[in-house]
Amino acid sequence: MPVDLSLVQGFIYPNEGWLQWSFMLVIYPYITGLVAGAFVVSAFYEVFGNEHFKPVSRLSLLCSLGFLIVCVLPLEFHLTHHLRGFEMFSTPNPSSAMAGFGGVYLWYLFILVLEIWFNFREKIVEGAESKKPSLRRFVLRILTLGSHDVSEKAMKGVHKVTHTLAIIGIPSACFLHGYVGFIFGSIKANHWWASALMPFIFLLSAVVSGVAMMFILYWICCVFIKKEPMRLGTVNAFISLLFGFLIVDLVFEALEVLQIFYAHIEATPAVAALIRNELMGSYVWGQAIIGSGVPFIILLLLVWVLPWSKRHLRQGLMLIASLFVLGSVLLMRWNVVIGGQELSRSLLGTFHFSEVFGTHEGVGVGICLLLLPFILMIIFSLFLDPWEYEKKEVK
Repeated sequence: MPVDLSLVQGFIYPNEGWLQWSFMLVIYPYITGLVAGAFVVSAFYEVFGNEHFKPVSRLSLLCSLGFLIVCVLPLEFHLTHHLRGFEMFSTPNPSSAMAGFGGVYLWYLFILVLEIWFNFREKIVEGAESKKPSLRRFVLRILTLGSHDVSEKAMKGVHKVTHTLAIIGIPSACFLHGYVGFIFGSIKANHWWASALMPFIFLLSAVVSGVAMMFILYWICCVFIKKEPMRLGTVNAFISLLFGFLIVDLVFEALEVLQIFYAHIEATPAVAALIRNELMGSYVWGQAIIGSGVPFIILLLLVWVLPWSKRHLRQGLMLIASLFVLGSVLLMRWNVVIGGQELSRSLLGTFHFSEVFGTHEGVGVGICLLLLPFILMIIFSLFLDPWEYEKKEVK
């Protein structure tokens, strides 16, 4: 493939005129992060007993499952031979980082499906014993696995198993996305990626994006589906959780950049040129100033200046902050995947990448893959109702 010299600044090697990893490898860690972040929200109720997260606990599990099913599809679209993608699961290879991801993926999928089955156990049996014939009753009868015992003794055992699975699921979900950061951080040939902090940055940004996503879904649920007011305690819990994880995430991201410039390695001038030129819009303005600074200020106001503001004001500001956070994390994935490849291995030049829309790895397909988990969630909700919760306000 010929190199478009108009997109080149300085000196690059001939094989760097096109990027091997495009938009599919941007949304792959983004969707995987939402898997882990959504599960963490559920764990705050299932494991730590925070009653404020009870309205979104089951919804978080279905959200995590929907994104987990879709998170491997970007890799399949990226492959030239699509059937080879299943070899990652069928032929373990300890020397391959991606083969290791296949094992981590299958383990977390097993834990998540089990927890969903036990968590919705009572609803499954209730729907299966419905007298009205329907597709939902047929599916739920299959999901009962032949057991309809929902006695008090049986449900106590179910709750214990659910609690145990949630405890196991926390490190499993964190390791799932932390492993993605490990894959990037282990590539020593790229100085923008090679950092021991990369797994922690990926994991923290995943939790931040998952918390923001679950608040948006909770808002949609209350406003358009259940048409009930949001619980003020749940809104405040989301604000505190998002603000806390956002602070830690920003600290780690700042430490990563400071480490590069303070160490004065040979790649420091090249990284500085990359940030000043190619990543000025997406990294400095998009991710740092607008995507992270604006929600940080909003959450700071909600926690410190406006702690007793009205319900609708807090909901609106939190919704805006969540949208900015989701955009910031997506830009962070873009800056890591695309920005890392724009830096020449010669450290004497950069390459500007222009994304296309219509190819099998283009933005159009990526948008469809980002919407697919929500379609799966709607389908799951038709069989398992996650919206029900007690209307009693938690003080």
